[in-house]
Amino acid sequence: MIPDNLEKMLSISLVVIIAISSLFFLYPHHISLSYTDTDFVDYCVGVATFDDSSRLFPPKRSKLSGLIPWLWSLYFGVLKGLAWGAASCFVGSCLIMYSWGKRYSSQIGWLSLATYLSLSPALATSRMLNFYPEICFLLVFGAYLTSFAFYHRSLW
Repeated sequence: MIPDNLEKMLSISLVVIIAISSLFFLYPHHISLSYTDTDFVDYCVGVATFDDSSRLFPPKRSKLSGLIPWLWSLYFGVLKGLAWGAASCFVGSCLIMYSWGKRYSSQIGWLSLATYLSLSPALATSRMLNFYPEICFLLVFGAYLTSFAFYHRSLW
């Protein structure tokens, strides 16, 4: 029998390893494009002007969803900020999907992660150089919190 703390650390480590591995092995199988871009300049301008109130943030884009790429861009630049934002949101979504299923059973946790990784649009978010990965991450996180609230009704 594995101690609870060790099981949690192993599970989290495995989910992260599986998610990162899927970026390199599953993604090319589903979608052969190197990245997906739409209105690419808007996203670059959004990241570059995120913290400068004197410059106009692209009006068609959500500023909240640009937060994660902007934080990464502080260390790696605009393009890598978009790339790291997409990859980190994908790994975060994988962790959420696993822990969401794990709430019910260990096997369901792995099954929900496997199901999530079988969806090519979910895998595609790992390479999108726009704000959609962050939006998807926030939606998955919101759904998880809603499920958590209904599961633990005694808290409210």
